Amino acid sequence: MTRTVSIAHGMRRALTLAAVRALVLLILTTSSALLYDSVGLFAYLCIFGVTLMRHEFRRKYLTPIATLGGVFGVSLLIIQAVWIGSFCSLCVVVDIASVTVALLAWIHRNSKGHDGRVPRFV
Repeated sequence: MTRTVSIAHGMRRALTLAAVRALVLLILTTSSALLYDSVGLFAYLCIFGVTLMRHEFRRKYLTPIATLGGVFGVSLLIIQAVWIGSFCSLCVVVDIASVTVALLAWIHRNSKGHDGRVPRFV
């Protein structure tokens, strides 16, 4: 029974990490369409690079960096709604994806067991 639970925790960690990587790739492709978003491109390249690092490094840096990106995304959504009064569709995609990356980084950090590599079922 504990082996099954260990595999389930390992799958959740691997899936959240894969989801973070996929969303960051979505953000990078969308941000590249926004010609003025070089800071965002650099920030999300850093987040993607952190997801490829060893577990100890990733555990230390992924959640704070992703949380900062999520807070920045929420603030940009608020600025668009309150100050500007209209929404840029590509910006909304990037901002919502950055908040989702932050949430997934926290889920990944709090899940137990596996270190993000593909689980071994044998």
